[in-house]
Amino acid sequence: MPLATTLLVATLSSLGSGMAGSQSLPTDAAGQLAPDEPLDLSIGDISRYVDAARLAIPLPEELEEIIVWGRVPGTLPERRVMPQGLGAIAHAVASPLQAWRILAPDPNLQIPGRSEDDLNRPPGSHRARILEPGRVYD
Repeated sequence: MPLATTLLVATLSSLGSGMAGSQSLPTDAAGQLAPDEPLDLSIGDISRYVDAARLAIPLPEELEEIIVWGRVPGTLPERRVMPQGLGAIAHAVASPLQAWRILAPDPNLQIPGRSEDDLNRPPGSHRARILEPGRVYD
C-alpha cells in the first residue's frame, strides 16, 4: 500500500509541475505585466439561467411569513464560573482542555456587593487610624 501511495503522489506532483510551467501571465512588449481588464459583473440575459415559464409567473403581492421556533441553549462551557481554590485543581484534572482558565481572570465570577455596615474586610485590605502628624507613637 505505501508503494501505491508513493507512486500516486509522484504522478500527481509531476502533472502539477508540468501544468504550472505551461501557464504564463500576460505581458506587454517590454516584459511588464499587462494591466488587468476591469471585472464585468453584469448578469446579461437572465433567460439563459431561468426558464421563460418561471419568468412569466407574476410575483405575489404579499410576502410569505415564515415562523421559526427556537430553543434557548443551556449554559455554555465558557460561561460557567470556574471553581476557586482546590476545586480549580480538581476541575483542571477533570477537563484538561479548560485548565488554562484557572490562570486567567474569570469574567463570569459574580462578586457580591458590600455595604458600609459590613464588618468583614475584603481580602488584601488594611485599615489604620490616621494619628496626629509629627507625634511619635510606641
